[in-house]
Amino acid sequence: MREEALVSLQVWLQPAPLDRVDGYARIFKPAAVAGVLTPKLDALLALGDPGLKALAIQIMIAHALPAAPAQIAAIVADTAAPGDLRAQALCCRISRTVS
Repeated sequence: MREEALVSLQVWLQPAPLDRVDGYARIFKPAAVAGVLTPKLDALLALGDPGLKALAIQIMIAHALPAAPAQIAAIVADTAAPGDLRAQALCCRISRTVS
């Protein structure tokens, strides 16, 4: 159930046209959730399950959440995290440094 909730947050800005529960076509108008997710970022990145933590990193990237440099460095240094997520976190940090 946690995984389904995190996947929903990951695709929040561009939801599928079909409802994930009943399969009916829906018109979704997603509201910005970064203001709600930002205070919870520490808890998301502290998830112990590697699969859930990977989803949390994808959520951070998808919503451009303002992670602290130490949080991003920890993601990049986490050898248990998938390489592409570590690379995305590094790119996220670089893009914020340049802007």
